[in-house]
Amino acid sequence: LWNIISSWWLINSTIFGMAFAICLYSTLMSLLFTSFSLISKKLNTPADIALDSTLEELAIDSLGLVESIFAIEERFDITVPFNANAPGSSGFDISSVATIITAVEHLIAEQTS
Repeated sequence: LWNIISSWWLINSTIFGMAFAICLYSTLMSLLFTSFSLISKKLNTPADIALDSTLEELAIDSLGLVESIFAIEERFDITVPFNANAPGSSGFDISSVATIITAVEHLIAEQTS
């Protein structure tokens, strides 16, 4: 869906709009790779990470989770609504790598709009 919308925008936009769409698209596509990189640096085992991996499977404890969230916030210049004392009540889903990436994508999209 995103590819269809961005392709339409590129065809029907001005030069500035085209450049903006390309930059935004590149940023969103690099999010996945950057997130894997940040998590793998904490684990020192990049081969073990999959989108469906849970934090427990990756042996990320509460301190590692907080460090990872700080790294994500710093890298993407966003504020993650996460409460380490009550992780289930924050609205930031940390059940798997894929849900973290999706939540970060939404935060970046909210920030740019």
